[in-house]
Amino acid sequence: MLTAASSASIIEPRVEELFSAGAARDQKAGQEVCWQRLVLTGGTQHAHGMPELAEDVLALPVAGQLPGGFGGLTDVVKSPQHATAWACCSTE
Repeated sequence: MLTAASSASIIEPRVEELFSAGAARDQKAGQEVCWQRLVLTGGTQHAHGMPELAEDVLALPVAGQLPGGFGGLTDVVKSPQHATAWACCSTE
């Protein structure tokens, strides 16, 4: 049976690799990147320890973002899984 601890031992190194690879890619591209913070969206922001891991790996403050600032079916779309789409369309 897969326990929470064994799941974490598998998932945590992969997530750490993803955060590190993203930062390395920007540095390798030679782009002048001035990250000020990382915004986690979707279910990622609710994953236990995810914001802390991102802060440790990237040395940046990390925030979570929920959809907001729109009208209509807010009770349907105001959830983490819609945050990425909302952020892409948002002008805030």
